[in-house]
Amino acid sequence: MKVRFLILATAVVTLASCGTSAEKSAEATDSTQATQQVGNAIDTASASIQEADDDFVDDRPSDMRTMQVNGPVKRIVVKSADDQMQAIAFNKSGAIFSMRFNKMYAKDIRHNEKGQLVYLMLDNAEFEGAANTEMKWTYNPDGTLLKYEDLGHEYCITYEFKDYKKGLPYTIVVNEGFEATVIEITYTVTYGDLDEHGNWQSRTLNGKGRISEDGGNTYEPHSWNQTETRTIEYYD
Repeated sequence: MKVRFLILATAVVTLASCGTSAEKSAEATDSTQATQQVGNAIDTASASIQEADDDFVDDRPSDMRTMQVNGPVKRIVVKSADDQMQAIAFNKSGAIFSMRFNKMYAKDIRHNEKGQLVYLMLDNAEFEGAANTEMKWTYNPDGTLLKYEDLGHEYCITYEFKDYKKGLPYTIVVNEGFEATVIEITYTVTYGDLDEHGNWQSRTLNGKGRISEDGGNTYEPHSWNQTETRTIEYYD
């Protein structure tokens, strides 16, 4: 089973975590904590971002912080090696007004009173008879993204973001449930070269974890590695 996009976030999760359709619409429960140190083998650009900076203040609009972009961004397109694609459009104020995941388009985008993206629904029209996919975001007190949930018709995936340095997460914990399959992964993120606005254009995710094919009763160790690339279009 392929793990979906990591851009948008519990250490031990079973299929029961996905819940019923009614439960999916309720507020997500607090996730358990999991940590992992960032590897030392990173390139110069990544190392410069990772330097400790107690004076760093992130004053970007909320949606730009959530999607990890800087500057007058108009549109970003993220692609992974397994042909997954995500497109996100921003207005000139830095707020998201359109999103697409592969062939599925967002039909309901919601923000909270702080202007933070908290919910959207994807139209699964391409899958006959399938329920629409819900996505939810929750945040840390400092406004950084804590968790992103992808609640589909027959699966649920939770991403938790950790170890932030200058607005970028360096650890991503993923838990996925689909029928009798349970996957738990901790990714260490390495960022590649930055563009003139300080936006990453590629990143590598090296993951270690475990997989169960019997609903979480028994597990086997497993590793995952993937690369994501971003194409960014800016307003003039």
